[in-house]
Amino acid sequence: MAELFSKHCEFCGKIFTTEYASKIFCDKDCARKARFERDESFYEFPHEPNAEPLFTFECSNCGKTVNVYSKYDQRNRFCCGKCAKNFKRKQDAMRYAKKSDSNIGMSGGMSLGSLIRREAGNLK
Repeated sequence: MAELFSKHCEFCGKIFTTEYASKIFCDKDCARKARFERDESFYEFPHEPNAEPLFTFECSNCGKTVNVYSKYDQRNRFCCGKCAKNFKRKQDAMRYAKKSDSNIGMSGGMSLGSLIRREAGNLK
């Protein structure tokens, strides 16, 4: 039988039991919320104070200038996870708005009779 560990969730503080010593969150929801709330400093790798960055880029969402010092730092477009998610939400909203604007005419279940009546009303 596996040994059970009693631990505190690092996100919500709830006490939970697990058979894994390395587990730090009580469930997947807390892990997901913690990942979303990480700030930019979580993603940065330690570097020497006077080190030259490998490359620099501007975050596509907030416009902040980001210096990358490590080859293991995989950021190349956004400064943090929040910015990546917010940018994707904006893009999806724009895509949806563009798609709904293009549905003019006979689409979306509109019958031919409804289309004729609508166009006849516009001619008056």
